[in-house]
Amino acid sequence: QESREIHFTKGDFFRYESSVPFDAVVNLTVIEHIEDVRTFLQKIHGLLQEHGVLVTTTNNNDCLLYRIARVLKKIGLSTAYDRVYSSHHAQHFTNQSLRRLLEFSGFEVLLMKNHNYPLKAVDTPPAGLLMSWLYRLAVAVIFPISSLTNSGFLQTFVCRKKAI
Repeated sequence: QESREIHFTKGDFFRYESSVPFDAVVNLTVIEHIEDVRTFLQKIHGLLQEHGVLVTTTNNNDCLLYRIARVLKKIGLSTAYDRVYSSHHAQHFTNQSLRRLLEFSGFEVLLMKNHNYPLKAVDTPPAGLLMSWLYRLAVAVIFPISSLTNSGFLQTFVCRKKAI
């Protein structure tokens, strides 16, 4: 639903043209699915007005859950690894790699935050009721620890377009 002050646009992002620059562009868990992230960020940069804001959220490749998944894979348990490194994720970013990419693309990072999503939003692989319960229990333990250690599953960056 549109308000009088916020206008939403949907369609093929790479083909979208606008004669009016945007105040802000928000993409939530999108950038990890994009093959050519530099072109993606150049397009966003071009759509924003001077000092416009970009908010982007993606998985954090340095988070505790990813680290545990990598360790489990080394000992022969690859289910968690296969879930977080799913083939539909074309990119995996750490806080540092995403910051460098954003800065290289003409953005000034104003805020970076690691966080988790609500436990009820955790999806589990189809493995039966007991295994689903065990997966959720593991995440219920990992998420609070990752919050304490600032290594949440998600990373959100709020940036401002720098003048060229």
